[in-house]
Amino acid sequence: MKIFLTLGFVSILYSLCYAQNTDSLELELQSADDSLTASIYYQLIRAHEYSNPKKAIHYSRLSLTHPHNQEKSIQARTYINLGKVYKNISEYDSAVKVMLHGIRIAEEIDDHKMMAMGYNSLGVIFKINKEWDNALKYYRLSNEQCVLLEYPMGIGMTLSNIGTIYGARNEMDSAMKYYKQAAQIGEKYDLIDVQATSYNNIGEQYAKLDMEGKALPYFFKTLKCDSITNNLMGSVFTLLNIANSYKVLEDYSKAFEYFEIAKLRAEKVGSKQLMSMYYHGMSDTYERLGKNKEALTNFKLAKQLNDSIFNEEKSLQLVRMQTQYETEKKQLEIENLSQKSNIQQLEIQKKQGLIYWMVFGTLALLAFGILIFLQFKSKQKRKLDRAIIQEQKKGIDAVIHATEEERKRIAKDLHDGVGQQLSGLKLFFSKLKDDLITKKPEMKEQLIEFNQVLDEACTDVRSISHQMMPKTLTEQGLVAAIEDMLNKSLGLSNFEYEFEHYGIKGRFNERIEISIYRICQELINNVIKHSKAEHVSIQLIKNEKHLVLLVEDDGTGFLKKESKDGIGQLNMSSRINTLNGSFSYDSEPGRGTVATIRVPI
Repeated sequence: MKIFLTLGFVSILYSLCYAQNTDSLELELQSADDSLTASIYYQLIRAHEYSNPKKAIHYSRLSLTHPHNQEKSIQARTYINLGKVYKNISEYDSAVKVMLHGIRIAEEIDDHKMMAMGYNSLGVIFKINKEWDNALKYYRLSNEQCVLLEYPMGIGMTLSNIGTIYGARNEMDSAMKYYKQAAQIGEKYDLIDVQATSYNNIGEQYAKLDMEGKALPYFFKTLKCDSITNNLMGSVFTLLNIANSYKVLEDYSKAFEYFEIAKLRAEKVGSKQLMSMYYHGMSDTYERLGKNKEALTNFKLAKQLNDSIFNEEKSLQLVRMQTQYETEKKQLEIENLSQKSNIQQLEIQKKQGLIYWMVFGTLALLAFGILIFLQFKSKQKRKLDRAIIQEQKKGIDAVIHATEEERKRIAKDLHDGVGQQLSGLKLFFSKLKDDLITKKPEMKEQLIEFNQVLDEACTDVRSISHQMMPKTLTEQGLVAAIEDMLNKSLGLSNFEYEFEHYGIKGRFNERIEISIYRICQELINNVIKHSKAEHVSIQLIKNEKHLVLLVEDDGTGFLKKESKDGIGQLNMSSRINTLNGSFSYDSEPGRGTVATIRVPI
């Protein structure tokens, strides 16, 4: 609460300064020379972009129609900024229309900065509509322009945006890589907007992994940045993220507190999208509390807003289609009038058209037949490939199962057979040793040495038995077994390590427990043998659908193309494949390694 009160004070103080600044600009505009109007309009548009979109649209239109603002660079900048404002209030059709116009002007005059801004905003719109490939394409185009300009703010923003696409595709390691690169740029150049975006994205990534405790500090960092920059719209997104995190943590009083603050700011911005997100969050919170009536009310309000956004966009699309149709119709009428003077030529063209369509139809039928045949062949091949992969999985699963069963049998035989025999022999020899030492004192050292050898043999048999099939794993479960294994390996070395587990309350399927244990054992062995690390972090996380194992070290790292075909790597991949899981590395030389294993449960 102290953090939030501090942020609130900063926000109020900055808002007062902001209001004074915009008032002074508006006064300056009334008496400014014509040569200065373009600059003042631009400052007013940027000042109101997030806090008062209606005023930003008003000044954009005034700027576009001003007789002294017809220079192409000014026009490109104004159109692209107007598109960003429309995008912020969910008027995506208008946003794309004016933005494309601005981008065409920028490309014509090689204005790389405006091209970068336009490409990035188009990427945002495609992302909102979940067209990931197009969004990634325009984000990369924007990043290329920013790199060309050596523009740190743009580079940081586009890297963060690229990360959001990988996050949407659930490619978590790649997403976090881009977010951290963006955060480093923001901190290096003290770029508050870049810091806000990257901190928020890192927080959302942790929230996706149900790690709300790690997500909240990043969201509060973001909120502080939003207050500094007076980013009213950004602060609404951040407040909603904070509220949703407290909701997941079941701290409902704080969740409602932040939802209400977000609502007040969203109403001020006038964004239907933000209000829809607020009602969705409130509906889910009430549902968790068992207040179904309130949950349903908020759900209906969210749905009404979503339907409203959809219908507005649909109407604009219909207007465009109607305009295009009327234009084409008029063009066709003009062509028909020009052809009436030559009837014979028209007949010839009709015959040629008929022949063309016959040829086209024949080729189309032929192409369609070939396509159907190729699809059939491809379908058969995919079916065969799936059958082969399935058989391979069954074979690998059988081998792994047989191996683990044999490990159990050998472990039991060693413990119950050889182990007990050695223990009996040790007791017998201890008694015999005392008698022999009494009768033949000169043999004392030899008898003691032999007794030590016998002790070591008992210890080795017991150790081998536990390694073949850990008793802790079969009796107490995965968490206890990993803790025992880490204590006996890393605990006896110079490594610092920490083991955290979240959401694990019971036992898992035996195959899953054994596989995760063996993979963790192999990863820890790799760290000890190859990483030259000082610190190791192990996390075991259970969410709704997956069991996730993260093993991170601060060692030397490696290139991904190196050392990928070792026996240990193949064993881990085989175990993961039989469980329909996934296995990935994130490593670079000198920056450590993060191994991520996901198994469906």
